[in-house]
Amino acid sequence: LNLRCMLPETINRTEYIELSEEATNFSMGIRKRISGLAIASIAQLNNDRIIMIKAGTGEKEANMIFEMFGRGNLVLADSSMKIQLAYQIHNFKDRAVRPNVTYQPPKNQSIGTLGRSEIDTAVKAVAKAKGGQDMLHALTKSLGVGSMYIEEAINRVDVAADSKPADMSGDQIIAVTESLISLVEECRKGSATAYMKGDKAVDFSLCQISKYKGLERKEFDSLEACLDFMYNSGYKPEATANKEAEGIRASIKKQTEILEGIDAEIAECKSSADYIMRHMHEVNSTISAIDESKKSKAEVKPPQGIEILSIDWKNKRARIRSNADW
Repeated sequence: LNLRCMLPETINRTEYIELSEEATNFSMGIRKRISGLAIASIAQLNNDRIIMIKAGTGEKEANMIFEMFGRGNLVLADSSMKIQLAYQIHNFKDRAVRPNVTYQPPKNQSIGTLGRSEIDTAVKAVAKAKGGQDMLHALTKSLGVGSMYIEEAINRVDVAADSKPADMSGDQIIAVTESLISLVEECRKGSATAYMKGDKAVDFSLCQISKYKGLERKEFDSLEACLDFMYNSGYKPEATANKEAEGIRASIKKQTEILEGIDAEIAECKSSADYIMRHMHEVNSTISAIDESKKSKAEVKPPQGIEILSIDWKNKRARIRSNADW
């Protein structure tokens, strides 16, 4: 059994084995710990986009956990689910993914099973729920299905994906439900489609996706055959934009620029203060000369190297400039 995994896109059987000239430290750590083990079971974990491969021999056992969401992750845990290695280290509010802690999957609110009654119940619940989420995001979270497929099901019945459930009519809710059921059945047929721009594969799907209408399509009898074609054609999944993360990064960048400006201002003020402290005698002599001039009403005679630029008698301020190399 050859498996190919491209986080967080796919994990699938393949007819090809890709040989890397140089293995990463993470890869070598995984190989060391699973060498000689035989696969005992492959299962979905927590009704989520998580695949766990249990392998072992004798008393030795390992669990390879593939998180196929977000940026993706590969976690290796022992028989007690204590993490040994993690491709991505995370510390979330409700769980941690790092060595020496017990692996916990994220809380999953999706329905798991995509039967007619489950889909119907989920869509009705979304329609009744109070909140600001649009239909696309609400159903993606509730059904645990990729947003591309949810968007396709909604678009097929001429409903805008960003429509708020509360603003939709009863007929539209029914139409979306039936469209989702039809799309799930279409995906279960087992065939797959690759979408091409010239000789480059840009995406794949388990059903026809209307947003790729203008692209060349290649049909395959199985998802495995489709993915082998795509990867052998040099397909690399594009990073999905995360608007929330982009907003946080932009905010951090702006705050960093502000702090850098403050640091520069502080440095300039410190430099000026240091300069004044080093030449406090000349500054005090200038102040005395100004005070004496006011009393005698004579011309101000500052110390050598000091030029008086202006005097504000009312507010007791003076601007001076040093022409001397102190």
